[in-house]
Amino acid sequence: MSKSLVVLKYFADAPLSFIAFLIARIPLWTVLYLYFAGKMSAGMFVMISVLIYLSRSYFDVEVFNLNPFYSIFCSVFYSVYKPLLMLAVLIIFIVGLYYFAFTKNLPVFLVIILLLAFFVSGMSVFFRKDYLNGLWRIKNAPGFGHFIKNITVEILWFIVITMPLSNAFVGLFIIYTIEFGNFVKEFDEII
Repeated sequence: MSKSLVVLKYFADAPLSFIAFLIARIPLWTVLYLYFAGKMSAGMFVMISVLIYLSRSYFDVEVFNLNPFYSIFCSVFYSVYKPLLMLAVLIIFIVGLYYFAFTKNLPVFLVIILLLAFFVSGMSVFFRKDYLNGLWRIKNAPGFGHFIKNITVEILWFIVITMPLSNAFVGLFIIYTIEFGNFVKEFDEII
């Protein structure tokens, strides 16, 4: 039996896992965008965000056999703090670049770049845990095709959330087809 059929049989036997799969694959930035665009209320934003976190945790517990509290903590930590850390790195880099532009002090600029490189490499090692592979599409050595698929999914999510729902079904079908293919690979690793 092919891997895809095994996963489809698993979803047919466990419909709650299928629903969790659908909800867990929604990126949190889409919910933030819809909230700030005024397309959903604050209550709906909180409810959907909690549902996404719970779905990801359910998936971790059911499929990957992780502790549910640890899974929720890691999901929240990753989704909240990694973008903030990357923004901090970007700000420090820009400040260092301006410092170099005005003072022409190359050694200080090189030290700043070296510290940022150590920080970013440490973050990438910390955030590339096996349990995050399935949740956030992060692989230890992503190939170019994997990168293109991820960019395509992100662009399609943006298109889907900015167009009327009646026109968004084709984009959702493409998104979930790509996500299903990614999940089949992840599921194959744990079987």
